[in-house]
Amino acid sequence: MDEGRIREENVDLYYKHPKLEDFTDGDVLDFFISGEWKKLMVIGATDTGKSTFVRLIVDQLSKKYEVGVVDLDIGQSHIGPPTTVGWGTLKGGFRGWKSVKLKDFYFTGAISPVGNMLPVLVGSGIIVARAESLCGRVVIDTTGLVSEPHGRVLKQNKIELLKPDLLVLIQREGELEEIISPFINRSGMKIVRLVVPENAKLKTPDNRSNYREKLFEGYFSESSIVDFHINNVGIMFTRNRIDLFSPYASGRVVSLRDRKGRDVALGILMFSDQLKSRIFIKTPLKTRESIATIVVGSINLDA
Repeated sequence: MDEGRIREENVDLYYKHPKLEDFTDGDVLDFFISGEWKKLMVIGATDTGKSTFVRLIVDQLSKKYEVGVVDLDIGQSHIGPPTTVGWGTLKGGFRGWKSVKLKDFYFTGAISPVGNMLPVLVGSGIIVARAESLCGRVVIDTTGLVSEPHGRVLKQNKIELLKPDLLVLIQREGELEEIISPFINRSGMKIVRLVVPENAKLKTPDNRSNYREKLFEGYFSESSIVDFHINNVGIMFTRNRIDLFSPYASGRVVSLRDRKGRDVALGILMFSDQLKSRIFIKTPLKTRESIATIVVGSINLDA
């Protein structure tokens, strides 16, 4: 393989030279910007530079097109609040995550895919389909869960479901090879391997928890209490059913889903009145008129 170059090995498989570790290298960026792909998915473990790679790619692409950016990381969200898979559009270059205009999100009810794979996969399919319907180029960032068995099962099913035509692996020592082995000979899917940059930033569990807490605080900073009669809305649980009138339910994160099946806003269940069959939810949503379903997640927050 020519040093410092990316070349096609066969119809469906691309490699990157191991010494070419800098995502900003002209050859690397050129390869992705000039390609004819429509849907690019990035996978890699935590702290491998996935989001950095996505930022660089969408920055360049958005100077030519309006790009759809999908964030499937429900615990370290950049687009939409934690517990959701979200997507937005970008045009004119990347100027921080706030420059990605949020279009839609889907509530999974959790901050980790483990134990919540079905809502995560359903939400991923819905959100990517919506992004594809409006944008000619869609870039998909994913969680860092790649370990056995959950990571393998989740990533393989995401690939099967979302069918990217360009799959980018960012790995250290071949740790993703088993995950992508079923797709090596698939037609219509090219695979690119990138080496983790030496300067990839490592985040501690505390860093991740603090980041998530700040996102929740910002999201609920301008909230009010909205009450719902339990007989006027549908109730859906992302995991185990709970009694919404029990003290245990206080602090539970929920989503308010409208009549078209779209998540309009998140909320926190504050208290309830069983005699009047009413529940009271803290949410940035100002009116309950369009809400058809309350989706109850599996995590609690201090309100």
